[in-house]
Amino acid sequence: MDKLARYREIIRQLIFDYASHKPANGQIETEAVIDLERDHYEVLHIGWDEVRRVHGSVVHIYRYY
Repeated sequence: MDKLARYREIIRQLIFDYASHKPANGQIETEAVIDLERDHYEVLHIGWDEVRRVHGSVVHIYRYY
């Protein structure tokens, strides 16, 4: 496995690990976004914390060309 493919696999595992943890408060879902074609990886929190809307990036990794 070449170096770039290995790095992609490590990042993919990291994203899935972060996405497996649900926030302790509110009705918040964790979503993993992985675009292998563009090397874009992200973990988002989406939902509600009482009356407050939650929508934000927890981890965002991308390859700038």
